[in-house]
This record gives sequence, C-alpha cells and structure tokens, in this order.
Amino acid sequence: DRRGQNYQLLRAMIMDPNIPPPPPRRGERNNGEKGPTLNVQAMGNGKRALLYAYHFDNLAVPRPEDVPAEKRVNNATVYLNDMAEGQYKVEFWDTITGQITGSTTVTTQQGRLTIPLPAFAEDLAAKVKPL
Repeated sequence: DRRGQNYQLLRAMIMDPNIPPPPPRRGERNNGEKGPTLNVQAMGNGKRALLYAYHFDNLAVPRPEDVPAEKRVNNATVYLNDMAEGQYKVEFWDTITGQITGSTTVTTQQGRLTIPLPAFAEDLAAKVKPL
C-alpha cells in the first residue's frame, strides 16, 4: 500500500543503443511522425520508486513470445533521477504473470540511479527500494 508515502512522478530516461533515438518533441515532429518507440514512466518519493518500461510497437503483438528476436529490447538502461544517495535493490517483474523475474543492486551517483534492464519483448515493471 503506497498511500501516504508521497509518490510523485520522477524524471526518468531510457536508452538502448540498438533502438534509434526518439524523434524531436511533439511541436518539432513532422506530420504523422509518432513519439519514441522505447518509453519509461516512473514514480517515487526519493527513496523508493516504481517504473514501467515498454516498447510501444511491440505492445501490438498478441503474445511476448511472438515478438521477433531482432525487435526485442536487449541493452536498455534506465536513468532515474532525484533519488537519495545510497544502495538500492531493483526487482524486475513480469507484467503478465505478476512474478519477479530477477533483481540487481545499484548505487546512486549524484542523485541518479543507472539501472541496466534485463532483456524484454514488450514491457517490464520494476520496484526500486533501499537496501
């Protein structure tokens, strides 16, 4: 239960060297050009965070196992800002089964967490909590 823990939107960015960078901002796009393919949304309170990463085009595929290997996200990193200094455990969750699929430990550097994501086909959720 996250009531009373003051969760707010956090600044987060996701990058994968195999996926082209997003087109310019909305007002700078050409007519008909859509937003970024790889996205992340995050909320937290500076000590804990929840994030949701997804590949927009792959969400249209009925089942994750049907996403071709060349379209899967393999080398993505999330940069999560505004976190208190310290070490954090990051749990990765399968959004379909609701099961934890893995975890890693990361340390903040100047208020920023750099979280390497495991490979995924469509989407991935993560829970960040202090050690």
